[in-house]
Amino acid sequence: MKQFKMLILGLMAGVFFSSCASYEKSQPSHVPPEKKPSVAISKERSRPEGELPQIGARQASVPREKFQPEILHTLKKRAAQQIQAYKLDAAVVTLEQALGIDAQDPLLWHLMARVKLAQKNLQQAEHLAKKSNIFAANDPALQKKNWDIIAESLDLQGKISEAEAARKN
Repeated sequence: MKQFKMLILGLMAGVFFSSCASYEKSQPSHVPPEKKPSVAISKERSRPEGELPQIGARQASVPREKFQPEILHTLKKRAAQQIQAYKLDAAVVTLEQALGIDAQDPLLWHLMARVKLAQKNLQQAEHLAKKSNIFAANDPALQKKNWDIIAESLDLQGKISEAEAARKN
């Protein structure tokens, strides 16, 4: 039994010390070591201003055509019809399915905000309209509709001065 304990202790010590050892990857003898570049790079060379964006600077959004699957168009149309028919719970389910396909579509977030406003879930309606505005950088008409939702939500919460400020956007 004592020999068994010594064997286990020895194995554990070997594992411990081998994990502490440094490891250098060696190259096979037939592979030449990496060569350093023979051309010196001048430190004086600099890029003209404006060629590269500054870190943290906001870039203007470039409108881009984005492919959207046909099912996404179908879900948007269905959600709009459900909202019109005041089938709000069904509209939420449809919009969640659509958001699973494209979570950056500002119209989907706008429609969800409309549903939440109709359900009197005011803070969530405000939040979703703001999220829609983030994605709707190139759509001022949608942004205006979102600000209307935000203003109405704030009005219903009794935040009159904030609602008036939202209407000015």
